[in-house]
Amino acid sequence: MVLGIMMTVGIGMVSTVSGQIYVTNYSTGTVGKYSTTGAAINAAFISGLSGPEGILISGNDLYVTNYDAGIIGRYSAETGAVVASSFITGLTGPRKLLLRENTLYVVERNGTIATYDVTTGAALKTGFITGLSNPWGLALSENVLYAPNFNSGVVSTYNATTGALLSTNFITGLNGPQDIVVYGNNLFISNYWNGTISEYTLGGALVNANFITGAGSPVAIIAVGNILYIIEQNPDVVGAYNLDTGVAVNAAMITGLSKPVGIAAIPEPKSFWLIVVGGFGLYLLWGTNRVGLGRMPAEKPCGTESICCRKRNARYA
Repeated sequence: MVLGIMMTVGIGMVSTVSGQIYVTNYSTGTVGKYSTTGAAINAAFISGLSGPEGILISGNDLYVTNYDAGIIGRYSAETGAVVASSFITGLTGPRKLLLRENTLYVVERNGTIATYDVTTGAALKTGFITGLSNPWGLALSENVLYAPNFNSGVVSTYNATTGALLSTNFITGLNGPQDIVVYGNNLFISNYWNGTISEYTLGGALVNANFITGAGSPVAIIAVGNILYIIEQNPDVVGAYNLDTGVAVNAAMITGLSKPVGIAAIPEPKSFWLIVVGGFGLYLLWGTNRVGLGRMPAEKPCGTESICCRKRNARYA
């Protein structure tokens, strides 16, 4: 609690610490680690994998799907050390991973989405959702799961708690929809065959079918703040684009990849000095804002009883 009457509030200093981006390389069985500028930190941060595709960060752990071996491995996001190489087993071509609280959703090649406990690896429901058509991506908003069907060119929606079907043809007319992310009140979908990223509202209305064009076989996408990172396989690069405008920030930010498939990121934590001048003296506060991934929730007030500083955080979705 801060005593006294607060008269003025000013920001004295802002500093930024770089985050990390992780990319799976299917052909070489590796996960590369990069800075948010695209500089390689360790191109073989994790090695010896069997067809790595999807990747997810939770706390200090990385979860990586091994498509060929049908397993999910768990690794340290700081060092790459093995926590459990066969954390979850018995899967059929595991692809995208998505986390909601303690529930890990796993998209499989056979058209199913299974759920597991992210802490223990125990199965919750192996057939949580079935009947999808060559699925890869998955996104979450509130209690709705959005699942692209690559073969049929549609996005289907499901209840995230029960797995019940909401709409088979929620969005139609897509061209090899591979991945999907939520940003603000909109959905962004990668179309593998025509190299575009399409934009729709959360209600399924088309905003812009060609929000981003010229991507070379876009596979995975991830939203970090207002930047959309796109994994492309023709050529093998990661591009960065502004999610508000669609303009390229760096169309080949990360290169030298080998059939990249999955991407995850720890964004840049921001620290600040908050200087408060009050009736009874000078107050100096230190705070840290660590931003996650994906959709922006509502702002929440923070700080002392006399100061309201507002931060925007994002969650991995």
